Amino acid sequence: MLIRARSRQVDAACPDCGTGSSTVHSRYQRRLDDRPVSGRPVSILLTVRRFRAGSRPTDADRRPTGPGSRRQTA
Repeated sequence: MLIRARSRQVDAACPDCGTGSSTVHSRYQRRLDDRPVSGRPVSILLTVRRFRAGSRPTDADRRPTGPGSRRQTA
């Protein structure tokens, strides 16, 4: 089972200065593997946007949960 997800947020704040930006620089996808459901493997395909904001050239959408480097939900 493949679940596709993306943020509904229109803009993001720069983590350095807090300035908001709605200018999207690029997008990329991240795949998170979840535990099987009824024996079927489950993956979440998350589309992440990178914004131009503040003193940094780009900054990615912040994921609402989980550490940044984990690729498994459990």
